[in-house]
Amino acid sequence: MNPRVRAAIAVALAAAGCRAKTPPPPSPPVVVVVTVAQEDVPVLREWIGTTEGDVTAQIRPKVDGYVLRRAYTEGGFVHKGDLLFEVDPRQTQAQLEQAQANLEQGKAGLAKARLDVERARPLAEQHAISRQELDNAVAAEHVAQAAVGAAQAAVERARLDQGWAKVTSPIAGIAGLAQAQVGELVGPQSVLTTVSTVDPIRVLFKIGEPEYMQYQAGAAANGAAGPAIRELELVLSDGSTFPHRGRLLLADREVDVRTGSITLVGTFRIPTICFGPANTAACARRWT
Repeated sequence: MNPRVRAAIAVALAAAGCRAKTPPPPSPPVVVVVTVAQEDVPVLREWIGTTEGDVTAQIRPKVDGYVLRRAYTEGGFVHKGDLLFEVDPRQTQAQLEQAQANLEQGKAGLAKARLDVERARPLAEQHAISRQELDNAVAAEHVAQAAVGAAQAAVERARLDQGWAKVTSPIAGIAGLAQAQVGELVGPQSVLTTVSTVDPIRVLFKIGEPEYMQYQAGAAANGAAGPAIRELELVLSDGSTFPHRGRLLLADREVDVRTGSITLVGTFRIPTICFGPANTAACARRWT
């Protein structure tokens, strides 16, 4: 046999030996069958809001004077009626003593006027004095009685001023930083500190006017009153979710002409044990 023919046969056999096998056909795909069901899916919207106390009270003194001491811990929890500041009471004490002296003087004048009427009445009946003199005595008694009433009111006002020298908290909540220090002269226009309630809190956020109108239209179609925002969820700045859901409290009465938005106010409850005189120790542990 020709050597070239033998080489061609060998090459053909080698090529046939290297031919790949035909792969098996693929298995049929797995098909998942799901029953279609109709259900309501909530529509979620996100807004950026700011939190604040439901009630925020600016603490101001009712009287003028120097701050003698600060009686609360800045940033701590205070109960309604707790002492916050004490203002120098010497000025109010002097005003009270002066008012009491004026009252005693008025009472003395009233006693004299009554005696004058008692003496003048029988004399007028005996025609020993004129009727005009009796009328003057009775009028003087009425004037003296009115003066006593005014002096009594001045004493009560002075007592209130003296009590206002001790500045107390009108609400229970978190007391802020002191705006007046010991030794500083303060008056009714001075803000000493701020106290904010912590249960509930408010969240203020803005939505556009068209979006608000859509909510109003949806609420009207469902026969409800107000924006159709059923529930609020508060996501904190660190990405965590506040554990309690909130509700829409109110919408502002006007549209901001600069941004075309409306301010909405939501409220969130914060269950806490800080609201009761029996839980003062537990409250202090939580807020320190």
